[in-house]
Amino acid sequence: MFPLKTENLTQRQVSLIAGFSIVLMALFAGFSYGFVHASLIVKDNPAETMNRMTQSLNLFQIEILGWFIILLLDVVVSWALYVFLKKMGSSLALIVPSLRLLYASILGMALTHLIAIALLIEKGNQGFSNGLDQLETQVVSHLNNFDRIWSLGLILFGFHLLALSYGILKSNFIPKILGILLGIASVSYILVHSLRSFLPQLENVTLTLESLLSLPMALGELSLALWLILRGGRNPS
Repeated sequence: MFPLKTENLTQRQVSLIAGFSIVLMALFAGFSYGFVHASLIVKDNPAETMNRMTQSLNLFQIEILGWFIILLLDVVVSWALYVFLKKMGSSLALIVPSLRLLYASILGMALTHLIAIALLIEKGNQGFSNGLDQLETQVVSHLNNFDRIWSLGLILFGFHLLALSYGILKSNFIPKILGILLGIASVSYILVHSLRSFLPQLENVTLTLESLLSLPMALGELSLALWLILRGGRNPS
């Protein structure tokens, strides 16, 4: 699966790589999605969204760059988890990273729609017979496709966390609380994004659940990252 030479890497080194990559990913996600995306996209107001994105195209392009860094870090974490789980003899050494790589692939597909938006805004109204209205329609369509594809990917990400949670709970040297937190996070991801993807008519319910479960969704993987940085790969006492 990962043809890189890992024989000379210790469990401690791999743990540090995984832990810091997860922390960096959270920081870039907070910037790209939590700050830039949230400030540019005005729900149910295509005209204002277009205005903000046109006025802040460079910022939007930086957001896209942030997403690609997140994608790269997902690949790094997948590799690190593979090495870590393989060296500890876990039967999930292929399943856990494979699910994360599949999620990363779906995220990459979603990002093509953000790139398409940036290209459309750069060109302006050129090629659109109906001018700004047609451009707005195209931009909104790409934004909806980005949200839809990424949300489907996050269901798969939830199953990745579920498999990782199971592996931690079965281990004899990783704190069980980490497995529990990851289990809660996994169920939260699967529930919220299944509702968003397959029951869009329950949007208000989904938004309420997401606001309630946003902390558990973030806490699971960040707690794992902290353990990997501080304790991962050390000889158990």
